[in-house]
Amino acid sequence: MRILLAEDDTLLGDGLRAGLRQLGFQVDWVRDGMAAERELRAEPYAAAVLDLGLPLKDGMDVLAAVRRAGVTLPVLVLTARDAVPERIRGLDAGADDYIVKPVDLHELAARLRALVRRAHGQPQECLTAQDVVLDPAARSVQQAGLPVTVSAREFDLLHALMLNAGRVLSREQLAAHLYSWGEEVESNAVEVHIHHLRRKLGAALVQTVRGVGYMLLRENAEIVIRMPRSLQGRLLVLVLGLVAGVWAATAAMTWIDVRHELDELLDSHLAQAAALLVVQQVREIDDDDHQIDAPSLHRYAPKVAFQVFHEGRLALRSANAPAGPMAGAGDDFQSGFRTVQIDGTAWRVFAARGGERDVQVYVGEQVESRSAILWAVLRSVLWPMLVALPLLGLAAWWAVHRGVAPLRSLGRTLAARRPQALEPVAVAGAPSEMTPMLDALNGLFERIATLLDSERRFTADAAHELRTPIAAIRAQAQVALAESDDALRKHALQSTLEGCDRATRLVEQLLTLSRLEAGATSMATPLDLGALVRGVVAEVALRAVLKQQTIEVDAPEPCRVAGDATLLAVLVRNLVDNAIRYSPPRAAVRVGVAAQGAQVRLRVEDSGPGMTEQDSARLGERFFRVLGTGEGGSGLGWSIVRRIASAQGAAIHVGRSPGLGGLAVQVDWPAR
Repeated sequence: MRILLAEDDTLLGDGLRAGLRQLGFQVDWVRDGMAAERELRAEPYAAAVLDLGLPLKDGMDVLAAVRRAGVTLPVLVLTARDAVPERIRGLDAGADDYIVKPVDLHELAARLRALVRRAHGQPQECLTAQDVVLDPAARSVQQAGLPVTVSAREFDLLHALMLNAGRVLSREQLAAHLYSWGEEVESNAVEVHIHHLRRKLGAALVQTVRGVGYMLLRENAEIVIRMPRSLQGRLLVLVLGLVAGVWAATAAMTWIDVRHELDELLDSHLAQAAALLVVQQVREIDDDDHQIDAPSLHRYAPKVAFQVFHEGRLALRSANAPAGPMAGAGDDFQSGFRTVQIDGTAWRVFAARGGERDVQVYVGEQVESRSAILWAVLRSVLWPMLVALPLLGLAAWWAVHRGVAPLRSLGRTLAARRPQALEPVAVAGAPSEMTPMLDALNGLFERIATLLDSERRFTADAAHELRTPIAAIRAQAQVALAESDDALRKHALQSTLEGCDRATRLVEQLLTLSRLEAGATSMATPLDLGALVRGVVAEVALRAVLKQQTIEVDAPEPCRVAGDATLLAVLVRNLVDNAIRYSPPRAAVRVGVAAQGAQVRLRVEDSGPGMTEQDSARLGERFFRVLGTGEGGSGLGWSIVRRIASAQGAAIHVGRSPGLGGLAVQVDWPAR
């Protein structure tokens, strides 16, 4: 069992690690809270022993953080904080047990075993699987009541499998249970231990799930029959299963029908034979008659018997008939068919009265003979069906194999394609059922080709745009390096810093645009757009003041929209920054937020020169800049604005401001 120990005291930590290892635990030891949180999030430990007074991050904060992250492994708090409020706080934060130092090692081990046992839903200390019993406390294994010697690794492996009975554990998961940090692990170590366990406890105990891992079946677990993974295999199983089911149902129905008809036919023969005996006995039996035994004239004759009784005396019988009545006599006599046991043999008997009431006639046939006749009849019917069944299976296999040939052809076509090939896929003779899949696949290739083409253009444009600020930085740095005049050197260094700022802004915008185009947006939450706008304008207002511009914000009432606050702040900042940047000194910039019916509208307008219709139509193109403005820029701001608006469900309209005469940008959101 592998556990994590988080303890900053070297002497205590070393003692706990050594003692727990002696008691059969695999222990990983960390000495600060940050490392403890990292390992608890990343490693599949069975349990953890956590000190609260850890450096870098308090153990209570570590516990709360891992519980918020969904980590459910048992955590035992081992601390010197013995106050009752601290204990309550630790348990409420997510601890499964709380122990105050000092602690006995055996008690600590028992508590850890109990925590792990409860976490896996085990009601008792000893674990049982089939006839194997594992005792974690005594570290012993028994099978059918007899002790079995296993190594420490084999015990830990069996313990992990029994704790997770019914679940498949991968080789990596099992290795994590067996080995702690710093131990050398052979690539086939788990397989070797599995082999040894099977040799000692039986091959059926540990099941191999091909390509996945190993599992130990629960007590009385059901074996699940899985369908083959291939489409051809599944079709064959379904078709042959249906054929075999129909064949079995047909055979059963044939059996029942033939058996019924055969019984009817043979019963009628018994009744006819009895009628003949009744007619004959009228003139052949008198008071002086003695018993007559009829001879057996055929090899099947012993399977048929008859008797004639006159005044309670046996007057005539077949050689194999008993001396007593085959069916009821005297007051128990009943005419008709009956199935009786005679000397341990089942007989079908027909009883009838003669012309006089003191004459009784019995005709019987062994039931076994009827079954023999039934099998003889059915052999001629079932044998052709039995021969046809495997032939039908081969025919079904051939038909399915031919039917899925287009799928195999598609697989070969895709496997042979070059990684960069994005042209449509064509499969000759593809059935109509494959058409939707091929259309979807070709549509995917088309979208990927468009995306890759867009990315290539983006990369090329970005490389082109980055060359200019990098060249400017290099040139200004060379000037500063060679310049001896302090004023000129300062100017060159200041220009270098400006070039760095320009390159930084360009890179930030490139990263923002890349994330937007990759769809990396968070979930929309309700927010007050007016408050957000006021915060953004406050951040960029200094730039307007430096240009002696006036900037007004009109957001008198809360206007709630659904969106991502970070992205909406980027959108507003780009619009306001563009208005300040491209408006002349002493210009006016006005930002307004208001509810317009069922919408919330953001409006940014300025008194600058505005834009022509041709330039407005190109807004949003990457790296597009209006020439002649005298302002630098990357040409990505509007691309970012349009991408954010699209992702946040907003509509953008660009025109001329009727009040200020410059550019007016209007962004509309559905109200929330």
